[in-house]
Amino acid sequence: MKNRVRELRESKNLSQEEFSKLTKISRPHISEIENGKVKEIGSTVMFKISKVLGEPIENIFFTEDVVFTHHKENENECKE
Repeated sequence: MKNRVRELRESKNLSQEEFSKLTKISRPHISEIENGKVKEIGSTVMFKISKVLGEPIENIFFTEDVVFTHHKENENECKE
């Protein structure tokens, strides 16, 4: 999945090791995410990364080729 994790992490002058400790995500997994080797990233991991970087999830993980859709309980009321 395309993302801005490395760009935003580096803008905060954090090493992968420091970022790993703050997010409680292993450094090898952080590396895989930054290099686009992870195709699907769980919401818990996205939330941890978002919280440490101080950015909304959609500013980190969703690029021009992905549409972020909010779904309400009733499927007929989906909004983009």
